[in-house]
Amino acid sequence: MVETIFAEVELKVPIEQIWKAQVADGPNCMPKIFPAFIESIETLEGDGGAAVPYARYVKEHVDVLNDETYIFSYTVIEGGGLGEIFDYYKATISFKPGADENTTIGRWSLDYSLIDERPGLPAQLKRRNVDVFKTVEAYLLSGASAQTEKKLHHI
Repeated sequence: MVETIFAEVELKVPIEQIWKAQVADGPNCMPKIFPAFIESIETLEGDGGAAVPYARYVKEHVDVLNDETYIFSYTVIEGGGLGEIFDYYKATISFKPGADENTTIGRWSLDYSLIDERPGLPAQLKRRNVDVFKTVEAYLLSGASAQTEKKLHHI
């Protein structure tokens, strides 16, 4: 049986910034933001992908990648606990404008089916994904992304 969980968090960064760092330019940004968890993100075909923070290897099918509506949805097709923990794993990351131009509401949802009972896993997944949003936010607020972009332009 497929179940759904979600988490929502307010972020103190503009929507375009968080979208770029976490999704649109995720293959470049996410390994810098999470070097202990993400070694690399490689696009095999299509328009992009993202990493599941707790997985050693994940292959995903990008279902939706919309730069206008700020929605990114993917289904894990290999790795990422598929076949070990999950029978099915489809996540959606979306952003909508917050109270002003410098805030964003980040939303993560997961449609999943577990192979066996794992008490506490849904809450753990929600926490981890809120942590991802907040870590990307902290990275952007620290100015690290601007410094990284400057360095890349000088190469």
